[in-house]
Amino acid sequence: MNNLINKAVSLGIEVTISDFDDLRRQYCFSWKDRSVYVVLSNEKKLADRLKLEAEDSDGEFKVKLMQLANEIE
Repeated sequence: MNNLINKAVSLGIEVTISDFDDLRRQYCFSWKDRSVYVVLSNEKKLADRLKLEAEDSDGEFKVKLMQLANEIE
């Protein structure tokens, strides 16, 4: 978890992690005025999900999300 946060911070991305329910966590990745929310029960799938979210983004935010996904794989 700290590894994820440290890598995100190094890319300038703010990460907020909270419990969504008893089984899942919600991850919020924010940069400037853009943000992406991901809800997962298995953190191992986070890199794949970030790549999917990056495909729907554009510009620098897309690049940053892809970099983060690649670093946490």
